[in-house]
Amino acid sequence: MPRRTPACTSRSTVANDCAASGVCPPFPDSSSIASPAGAPMPSARSSTVPSSRIGPSWRPGPPRGRGPLLGTLALLVACHAAGAQESAIDTMSLRRVAAFLASDELRGRGTGTVGEEMAASFLADRCRALGLETVGSDQYHHPVALERATILESRTRVRVTGPDTDTTFVLGEEFIPDVGTAATLRGFAGPLAYVGRARDLLFRRSDLPDLRGAVALMRGELGAWGEAADTLFARGAVGLIQVVDDARRYRLFRATRGPTRLYLADEASPSSFIPVLPAILAGPRMTVTLYEGLTGVTHGSWNDAYLNGLAAGLPSPRLLDGWRAEVEVGTRAEPVTARNVACVLRGEGPAADTAIALVAHYDHLGVGEPDLAGDSIYNGFSDNATGVAMALGVAQALARDRAVGRGLRHSLLLLFFTGEEQGLLGADAFVARPAWPLGRLRGVLNLDANAPAGPPRAWRIAGDDTSPLVRLVDAEARRQGWETTIAPAAPGSDYYAFHRRGVPSVFVVPSDGPYEGVGVTVSDSLRAAVWGRYHRPDDEYRADFPFAGLQRYAAFTRDVVRRLDAAR
Repeated sequence: MPRRTPACTSRSTVANDCAASGVCPPFPDSSSIASPAGAPMPSARSSTVPSSRIGPSWRPGPPRGRGPLLGTLALLVACHAAGAQESAIDTMSLRRVAAFLASDELRGRGTGTVGEEMAASFLADRCRALGLETVGSDQYHHPVALERATILESRTRVRVTGPDTDTTFVLGEEFIPDVGTAATLRGFAGPLAYVGRARDLLFRRSDLPDLRGAVALMRGELGAWGEAADTLFARGAVGLIQVVDDARRYRLFRATRGPTRLYLADEASPSSFIPVLPAILAGPRMTVTLYEGLTGVTHGSWNDAYLNGLAAGLPSPRLLDGWRAEVEVGTRAEPVTARNVACVLRGEGPAADTAIALVAHYDHLGVGEPDLAGDSIYNGFSDNATGVAMALGVAQALARDRAVGRGLRHSLLLLFFTGEEQGLLGADAFVARPAWPLGRLRGVLNLDANAPAGPPRAWRIAGDDTSPLVRLVDAEARRQGWETTIAPAAPGSDYYAFHRRGVPSVFVVPSDGPYEGVGVTVSDSLRAAVWGRYHRPDDEYRADFPFAGLQRYAAFTRDVVRRLDAAR
């Protein structure tokens, strides 16, 4: 029977989700939406692969389901815009692009896979259809030479010894190698030295013990504080053990890292994300043993409360007398080729040789451990099919403006990178050998991993807070009546590769706070429902997901591009 929908607004003739008139009809089922490239749209049924190919089952939470929050409450959010000015961002186009990229047919767009190659061809077709030109060659595709290292279980183990302790740990359940390169995916050994958290390393370097020849034991992961690895390396540490003292978080790392690691084949290209020294992530059982030298606790449960309780009593950085770690990592490497995709909307006039870049990675995690429903395809709807869709949506709107005499002075460069999930590989390859001169980039705007379930009213701006670009974005948000917070740049997404090279770069994402027209409690629930699917197989396109938030996100990006283009 027909689905009832809330009274608010109806879909307009320009195919936006809501316009200012009447009643909002149901969002279309994905099977009724044609792909922009003519490719079939995703089936409502999820695909799986044999368990022999994906390892033991991962059980992070309940099976996928629409749920009342995104299935009902979010529809109210989608129709917030009654009476509002019509946006030039076509939300139905956003839907078609995001739905196709997040379809099971592309099998999670794993870097260097057939599914990612299909996505790259799709993006090239979209660039061509929008009248965007190639960059640096006659092809939209730019090959990225990689190597894929398979972690060999029979040759990978960790041995920890100490007073009355001699324990060997196995790959998977108890530890995994972190991302690495040909130089760092290897074993290491030495006395253990506790160094605290990553952020402590950057702000309290004087507290560190002598690390020459030592294995650094760190609470938590490097995360946004990747430069902490540089400090450890400079102080002489031979390797790093990152203690993940949250069991659920460790399971997420284990599931998403998988049995292989990818890195650039050109070892001369510096990484913006991968640590400069070999590193592993320690799971719950190893955590108890590693903390024994700090706390004196020799046994206990491995749940989150227990592990966090142990961590709360850790002392300041120091050498662990009598404690030692020996790490063995065996790999088998093979060459892999992936592709960046680049296209440009040419500006008009003498400023056209300088570009404003929109950056969005199009890869995701591919096929991995299954969830309770047996789904093993990590579709990556919010990370980052929606970011790619927004970049194309902005380009589409600005191309239409140019056709009626309102074109940009500067060129608009679209960069869709491979290998972001594996360590910003495509972005690092581009900045090492740029198809567009880095000195001719007026600014880089990053679109990644955020699918707001309602129109945001607050934004988080990551970048150099002294940068004119950050100040420009902040001013534009405040002009539109929104709140902002500014955070330092961090190596969590592709813009950081440009930031390290001195190119003005910014990463803007919706921040906490209520969505337009919705209270705090409902907004927080909607936000939690989206983020609860992060890096899981159920991060997939749903026909009832409201795109009004993505429309605002894309429109804000368009407005920033316009403001940056006009700035002198």
